[in-house]
Amino acid sequence: MRTLLTYLPAVACAGMMLMVCLPMILGRKSHPRDDEAATRQEVATLREEIVRLKAERARETDKELLDG
Repeated sequence: MRTLLTYLPAVACAGMMLMVCLPMILGRKSHPRDDEAATRQEVATLREEIVRLKAERARETDKELLDG
């Protein structure tokens, strides 16, 4: 009985850590496609913005060359 009481805090701590961490770990794995879709959408939006900014910069450069 004394041995059990000695190791009880360590076992309880490990059990509680498992109970707390396991849902978080499983929660991440259950919805990776939602995150991937959001990331793909963000990347597509950023690429469109880059194209727009490059075109705007090219127009400004052309205008500066024409104005001399």
